[in-house]
Amino acid sequence: MQRKLISIPLVLMLVTVAVWASQNFVFNLPYSNSEFSATFPTPDDKAGVHTSVHEGKGSPDKSAYTNHLYEVSTSGDSAAFFVAYADYASQVDTSVAALDRIADASFHGAGVTLVPGSRKDSTLAGMFAREAKGVSDEYEMYIRTSFAGTRAWEAFVIFKKSLHATQADADEFLNSIRRPVQAR
Repeated sequence: MQRKLISIPLVLMLVTVAVWASQNFVFNLPYSNSEFSATFPTPDDKAGVHTSVHEGKGSPDKSAYTNHLYEVSTSGDSAAFFVAYADYASQVDTSVAALDRIADASFHGAGVTLVPGSRKDSTLAGMFAREAKGVSDEYEMYIRTSFAGTRAWEAFVIFKKSLHATQADADEFLNSIRRPVQAR
């Protein structure tokens, strides 16, 4: 009997540690515009979703584009959640290889390396997408890329490893992204 009494607190302690160690972001900031909707976590600065727009030339064909970026940082800037879309002036390569190149460029820009075997088919806002994971000594990054006509879509999450965040944390955000029927 005494052995059972000792094992019950031990089991409760292990369950408590497992729950405490898992990251749980509160996704309670709905965002919507004419192009997409998503549910972000509440940002540290309480200012809402940060947006930016810039123009550039794509690689390798130098197609002109306008990029729209939406971002929220939380957990003391240890986690960042992004949705971006780029409208190209002309038709671009929309192949799986092109989707993977977009992810690779984002990984390079974030200073992370593709995790071998992490590329797979997925969905983003109801569209066919490619998904992958990248890591560095300090960060983990989860990304999904897609095309709709001449619009390239990208959604990604970057976590500091010290958060012990998981694919499930990233998926909760990535799966919240929707496009209205009339959007490209």
